[in-house]
Amino acid sequence: MKKAFTFLEIILGLIIFSILSIIISKVLSQIYFYHFETLKNQNTILNLKNALLSLEKITQKCLNIKIQNNALTCLLFDEENLLFLKDKQAFIINSTLILKDKDEKYYSPKSNFLIQYHNNKDLFNLNDKFIYILFKDDIYKSLIIDNENLFLEHNFTGHFLPLQAKLNLFLKNEELKYEVDPFSKNHTLKGILAQNISDFTINQNNKGIKIKLCSSQDNKNLCLEKLIYNEKSLYFN
Repeated sequence: MKKAFTFLEIILGLIIFSILSIIISKVLSQIYFYHFETLKNQNTILNLKNALLSLEKITQKCLNIKIQNNALTCLLFDEENLLFLKDKQAFIINSTLILKDKDEKYYSPKSNFLIQYHNNKDLFNLNDKFIYILFKDDIYKSLIIDNENLFLEHNFTGHFLPLQAKLNLFLKNEELKYEVDPFSKNHTLKGILAQNISDFTINQNNKGIKIKLCSSQDNKNLCLEKLIYNEKSLYFN
């Protein structure tokens, strides 16, 4: 009788242990699932934040912004080639001013277009000695003769804005892509800013541009928005 009772206790203990194991394993699996989902969401949000930061850095150089079909195009202001530092002193590369001398030739006082040319040549692998300038909403192609002298096909003088390239941002196949065209299609730089993007929405107002990025996973959309203040677009457009 004592042995039978002990055996029954063992059976009951095994049953209770099995029930507790099932309950605990279910709880642990739910905890793991929620933890995994949290990590996925955090990773997605981090990718969206990084993409928005990259967009902010790029679009702050934009002039003449145009938005159509959730794609953004603009002209990139060549702010890197205005000044350069040497021996802790700043020197002018581009004075953004074109004048005419007594021989009716164009020049830009205190500029150093050859440095600007070499900088863009290294960036875009260009061979021609041209710079592109924005003057009263028109783009002009100018041949560099030397540091200060230019050859212009059109007659104008005054202040201008130096241009680096045309920028195109667009969403295709859930990839946010960019194209940077230095006014030479054979040297266009192309790349991907972000992947797994389900929505890329852009709106422009008097404060700047508002960009919304969404990433879709498991039939859920995670979205982030950012208002990018574009000072150049406000003052130069």
